[in-house]
Amino acid sequence: LATLVSCSSTKKKQQQKAELYFGAGTQSLMNQEYTDALTNLLKANELDPDNPEIINNLAMAYYFKGEKDLAIKA
Repeated sequence: LATLVSCSSTKKKQQQKAELYFGAGTQSLMNQEYTDALTNLLKANELDPDNPEIINNLAMAYYFKGEKDLAIKA
């Protein structure tokens, strides 16, 4: 049971970190700071790779930086 609780707690902490990076990346995206947006969104994606909102904003950041191939791949 302790292992289950520990894993759940670790997952929750990762989720919270991902949300912070996502928020910072989204704010940078809206401020047209695309390099900073990519930095934060890539970190968010590492922590939560199946989150469609992160993937969407990551694709937009790549697109606005002129990295259309990476945008499509995302």
